[in-house]
Amino acid sequence: GCAFALLFGNAFYAWQCGRLGAKEGRTDVTAQPYGMNTTGIYITLFAVNLTALFIGGGKYMGEALGNSSVIADQGCTVTNGIAQLTSSSITVYSGGDVTAAAEKAVDYAWKVSVAANFLMGIFEIFGALIGEAIRKITPTAAFYSPLVGVGFVWLAFAPMIKVAAEPMMCLIPVLIIFCGFFGGVRYKVVGKLTVPVALLAIAVATISGWAGACKKDVAGVAAAKFGYSKTYGDEGSGWVTCTGTSKMALETAFETYAFNSDVLKNAVFVGLEGFGDIGDMVTTLFLVAMVSFTGTMTCVESASAAGDDYPMAETMIVDGAGTCFGALFGSFFSTTVYIGHPIHKALGARRGYSLFNGLLYFVLLLSGLFATMYEMIPECANGAILVFVGLLLGRQAFEETKPSHYPALLLSAFPFICNWAKLKDQDEGVLMMGQAGGLLFSFILTWVFCLCIDRNFLQATVLSFACIWLSLF
Repeated sequence: GCAFALLFGNAFYAWQCGRLGAKEGRTDVTAQPYGMNTTGIYITLFAVNLTALFIGGGKYMGEALGNSSVIADQGCTVTNGIAQLTSSSITVYSGGDVTAAAEKAVDYAWKVSVAANFLMGIFEIFGALIGEAIRKITPTAAFYSPLVGVGFVWLAFAPMIKVAAEPMMCLIPVLIIFCGFFGGVRYKVVGKLTVPVALLAIAVATISGWAGACKKDVAGVAAAKFGYSKTYGDEGSGWVTCTGTSKMALETAFETYAFNSDVLKNAVFVGLEGFGDIGDMVTTLFLVAMVSFTGTMTCVESASAAGDDYPMAETMIVDGAGTCFGALFGSFFSTTVYIGHPIHKALGARRGYSLFNGLLYFVLLLSGLFATMYEMIPECANGAILVFVGLLLGRQAFEETKPSHYPALLLSAFPFICNWAKLKDQDEGVLMMGQAGGLLFSFILTWVFCLCIDRNFLQATVLSFACIWLSLF
């Protein structure tokens, strides 16, 4: 389902880019990047998918246990030196099929999740009715609050922690990225022929990783500390390593998923059968949809600031339609335009990259080779690029925001920091600052503070009361 959604969205945004270029007589227009809705997925994994799985488990628990019967249990107790016979009843179960019940529970959870995803796409489409209106009255800093929060915390800070954990493998790729993208360094091979910056960084991380840069002694303290469990080299080697550098994990991924003929078996349109069981989740889905189209508005505003002014309503409709289209083929993950348009534009991308992305993911996902790719490239190879993306997005946010709103923009990162800390370690005592991953809370908080800085107290009061009403849902 994800394969079809990504192909649909990327193809449309490539066409949209060409239309804008033809309309304005320009050849430097960059398509909006389109992919999985990471923020929405984080929320629905626990609030929808896991909940549906628990409900499914309870629904088929009886089938797993089988037939029940009550038997008498004879025993003996000694009181004050006197032995006495006792009798109690015990319920025993027999004839249950745990495997079949588990499969039915998973199938139930999948259908509920797919139907919920389809409904969330519908909610996102309805967001187009208010998108342009919100865009006109919202301060720039509020629109850029997700860029600061997601960019700094999730794209830059979180991957940098993993880079620091394995400096032998990961630090040099980060330096290659920084020198190439921030410093303008070109890595020449011969004459004018250069190696693409990102490709060089990924190659260096991959070569050093497979050479053993992050391998640990399976009996040592480091293996447990870093949580490594994948075998480095052959079985019984005595070494474990990080994801993306294990020969055995790579072979297992290829044998398990590559070219599996059942990839679409019982998937097309079947998942929508779960519509009858999503009644209690509608409020959560509406909230996630609000988070999603808030992020979409941020991305469109970011693209506009970079020189490519795309229609807000149209983008929201296509994001929702892409989610619905994926659900028809069994996907329970939503899709959206994502943060990063200025990065692609700075690198010279136009519309071809969008179409290429859609086709590439379509092939990798349907063929099952995506899992093999995941086990072939170290995580920090992509992390090095994400650090650059996150920092550049944060820089754009400040460049496009007026100086008087800088304090509100800095404040917008706090919910993301708290939520990252809470998800990172449940025992640290840090609480979530706002529900729905912090994005919506950060957006509203920044908006209110910008109004207060500008001394628009009446608007701030009206907005606050509106949010009080929305918090009831």
